[in-house]
Amino acid sequence: MRQGFRTFLDVVSWKYTVPFMFFLLLIAQLTYVIDARNNGFALVNIAKQIESCTSPEGKCYKEGQASQVKAISNLNQVSVLAAFCASRIPPPVSATEVSECVKKELNK
Repeated sequence: MRQGFRTFLDVVSWKYTVPFMFFLLLIAQLTYVIDARNNGFALVNIAKQIESCTSPEGKCYKEGQASQVKAISNLNQVSVLAAFCASRIPPPVSATEVSECVKKELNK
C-alpha cells in the first residue's frame, strides 16, 4: 500500500464515525423537540377554542347563543306567518300557496 493513501476502512473508522453519529442523533433530537413544541402550541390553541365555546363566559359560546336565538326567532316568525297565510287562503289550502304567501310577507 502506498504511503499517505487512506483506505475506505481508515476513513470510516470509529474515530470519525462516533462523533458523526452523535451529531446526527443530536440533529434528530432537536428536530423532534422543535416539532413537539409546535404541536404543543397548536394543542394549547385548540384547548382555548374549546374552552371559549363551552364556557358561558367565552366569546364563541356567546356567539353560538346569539345565533341560536336568531334562528329560533326566525322559525317563530315563519311559523306565525304560515298560520296567518293559511288563515287568509280559502280552502283547500296547498303548501305551495302558503309558501308563496310567506315569501311575500317576509319581503314586505
